[in-house]
Amino acid sequence: MDQRELQEMEENRQRWLRVDEIIESHVPVLARKYKQCVYINAYGIEVCDAWDKEAATFIRTVVAQDIPASWLDANRNRIIKEITARTKFCTAFEAAEPLLGEADVTTLSPTEFELMVVDLLNQFGWYAHPTSTTGDQGIDIIASLNGKRAVFQCKLYSQAVGNTAVQEIIAGRDFEKADMVSNANYTPSARQLASAAGVYLLHHTEVSSFAEKVRLATNAKK
Repeated sequence: MDQRELQEMEENRQRWLRVDEIIESHVPVLARKYKQCVYINAYGIEVCDAWDKEAATFIRTVVAQDIPASWLDANRNRIIKEITARTKFCTAFEAAEPLLGEADVTTLSPTEFELMVVDLLNQFGWYAHPTSTTGDQGIDIIASLNGKRAVFQCKLYSQAVGNTAVQEIIAGRDFEKADMVSNANYTPSARQLASAAGVYLLHHTEVSSFAEKVRLATNAKK
């Protein structure tokens, strides 16, 4: 083995060490993203499409700051596997945390807020996943439980949610009863409209208790 090959091996080793350091320094955030992105569908299959995109974004925006793009392209699949393995390990052994619905949501984006609600529903035995960003007819989440299907709309507002938002979810539920989840309160007129239309209005801290209540009710009817 000549000097050039030895140098290439050492450069490769150093780059892997640096990748490992970068992943390690971001594991807490990656673990949160993993829990938000990955869900189990109605067939019991783990769906990781959103997580694969998140890992690719992490490589492009974070890892690429220190590592040459050509080397990253050549090792991308292995790096994604390493990120996923480290993240799953952290998720499996991390200390118990409060339910996400009890956390401060003011730092979340609307998309992250939706993923938080998805995670809460899945924690209580639902099969929940976000809809596509377009053509969803006002529906943000589709969920099923023991053969029952429900749709959800999420609102990350800084003020009380009014009639317009309730009308949106009514228009979007062609065949299902829908629930609306918000981090804010609801106006009296919005509550009146929702009651007449059979729509549940939930604060984000009520999602866990609502999901568990429905789960217990459907189990009792089996």
